[in-house]
Amino acid sequence: MVKVKVKVNFACFMLKQWQHFIIIMGLILFTGCSTVAEKQVNSKQVYQLMPLLPVPESLQNRLWLEKFTFSLTGENSLLRNEISQQDMLLQTELTENGINIAAMSLSGIMLAQAQWQKDKQQVDSELGLAKKFDTKKVLHDLQLVNWPLDMLRPALKAGFMVEEQKIEEQINSDVNGSSKTRHFYHNGQEIIIVHYQKTDQGLAVSFEQLAQGYRLMITRLTDEIIPNPIN
Repeated sequence: MVKVKVKVNFACFMLKQWQHFIIIMGLILFTGCSTVAEKQVNSKQVYQLMPLLPVPESLQNRLWLEKFTFSLTGENSLLRNEISQQDMLLQTELTENGINIAAMSLSGIMLAQAQWQKDKQQVDSELGLAKKFDTKKVLHDLQLVNWPLDMLRPALKAGFMVEEQKIEEQINSDVNGSSKTRHFYHNGQEIIIVHYQKTDQGLAVSFEQLAQGYRLMITRLTDEIIPNPIN
């Protein structure tokens, strides 16, 4: 009986932690209320960087499971006493017709899920615990990280631009690694940095939103081919 109570209390504690985290992150990430955003680029401008784009052929019929680690940067780091670094899992299904995502905590609590079809900009969302979770922005950032430059550049709206730098390096005697960095600008001001590093464990990605004061560390846990996708 005591063990049951401990498990229930721990589950309730974790639920409250996630609720508190989502409320604050909702204010910072999804409504653009951070001091950094007010001083730099209006968050709505960042959000309107480009429309959602079709899935490129090279990424179609793929299923990813990724671990996202959130942390605060810049002046938002003052809020670290309010929330600790948080992790979540994101499952992404990519097909010719669109994208399906499901976000959950590491303990399996459903945060949100969404579906987007390429013939519209509307995203159909079903929010679990994360009531302020902006699924369209998650899809938007996912495309900034993963879509090829030849699709991103012509889709960027006036005032925005992207550059990419690549560096080849030797990880060890057996593995040739490489890294690259994408820089997004608005009217000459850097607003997003995406750094990719190939390691002997796989690909590690850092997505830093300078204008809104947060960083995502992304680790791809699995990358599978969907044999018979249902569109």
